[in-house]
Amino acid sequence: MKVDLSIPLLLSEIAEATGGVVGAEDKYVDFICTDSRELTKDGVFFALDKAEIYVKEALSAGAVVSRDPLATVAVDDAGEALLKLAAYYKTRLPHLKKTVAVTGSVGKTCVKDYTAAILSGKYNTHKTSENRNNDIGLPLSILSAPSGTEILVLEMGTNHPGEIRRLSLCAKPDLAIITGIGTSHIGNFGSKKIIAKEKSEIREGMTDPNALIIPCGEPLLDGLPCLFKVGNGGDVDFSVIKSNADECVFVCTTPIGSTKEIRFPFGGEHYVRNLAFAVSAAVVLGIDIDGINERLSECEQFLPRQKRIRVGNATFIDDSYNASLEAYESALSVLSECQGTRSAVIGDVLELGVYSERIHRAIGELCVKSKADKIYPFGKYAHDVAEGAVRAGFNQKNVFINDDPCDHARTAALILENLVSGETVLVKGSHALHTEKIIDCVKEMQGAKNDV
Repeated sequence: MKVDLSIPLLLSEIAEATGGVVGAEDKYVDFICTDSRELTKDGVFFALDKAEIYVKEALSAGAVVSRDPLATVAVDDAGEALLKLAAYYKTRLPHLKKTVAVTGSVGKTCVKDYTAAILSGKYNTHKTSENRNNDIGLPLSILSAPSGTEILVLEMGTNHPGEIRRLSLCAKPDLAIITGIGTSHIGNFGSKKIIAKEKSEIREGMTDPNALIIPCGEPLLDGLPCLFKVGNGGDVDFSVIKSNADECVFVCTTPIGSTKEIRFPFGGEHYVRNLAFAVSAAVVLGIDIDGINERLSECEQFLPRQKRIRVGNATFIDDSYNASLEAYESALSVLSECQGTRSAVIGDVLELGVYSERIHRAIGELCVKSKADKIYPFGKYAHDVAEGAVRAGFNQKNVFINDDPCDHARTAALILENLVSGETVLVKGSHALHTEKIIDCVKEMQGAKNDV
């Protein structure tokens, strides 16, 4: 990845910020990259982890930061150096007023996007692009901020203990949101209690550790000092007036008043909950209620990651970005509001460890609650999903199993064999399974069928 610096940096500045030693003539650099193939004389390459093998080759193209003693800037750890440089670069942004950080087991990318969109009505806002929320993506997000940035909105993810703390110490947030505590990556943590502790460590780098926004009714966050609680009975609450597959109408109540009816062009109450977190941040940062209404009314920029794709007379909901038990609950609730025949491709959730079988059976049970008509369990834990669904009352005849996570075409063929006109098919799974390829295979097969 490569990011351009709106404020060029001297190599000596980089060395001072990272605790490194300069081994070459001082000069300005205009960009930072983590891929040596993108390096030129105007940039600097951070040789992270296995990329250290390219240091000697990269030195012929431009400057290099690495623990290799031959590097242009020699450091103890290139990954830690990148975090330190981002923290320093933040201090160079002349117009920066506040930094907002968003973490949580589910919904954090949506909340980050919604928050940035609302705040951009008043402030020059820069946000984490896509979901670059780890110890590489977050510092690069900071380093890519334009010099005129007034508000930074940063997403923080974790898949191992201690990561949130490192990210918080780098970003030094003035305000933070914890969207919720779920089971994502629970195999790496061991319990939801430990996940809650990890998320709470966002306070470690905050300018005010109590400037938190948290979900109302989350027992694992009870006692955590905060500014607002979001949800039923909280400081910021929302009331859904109408919800179906195509639209959700709601009102949000805040300490500065209530919004007018807001029409969100997508079904699913969980999206409204995510918007409520963004509204909370806007209230803290001085956006008045009319300003919030104005931004929320511009719904195009608030559309969720889910994409609706027409294939023949059927509609596919592509939600293949990622998966967790909580994310499945949300996605299946959207499916339940669709008219006609409803089906779901249930791809594996990864990094669950000893909880894998149990959680996949629970996802199968959710399929029954969502009133899905057919399910297509896909991956290593397909049989666990099927078992959970059938035990909860799902018709065994409408369960079509593919336990090969590499054979997308097999599931696509099963879908086409059973597809009816007007059907809606939800497609979801952990990113590593690339369940979006199932939709691609359906398109190809449908096209070939039409050509015959």
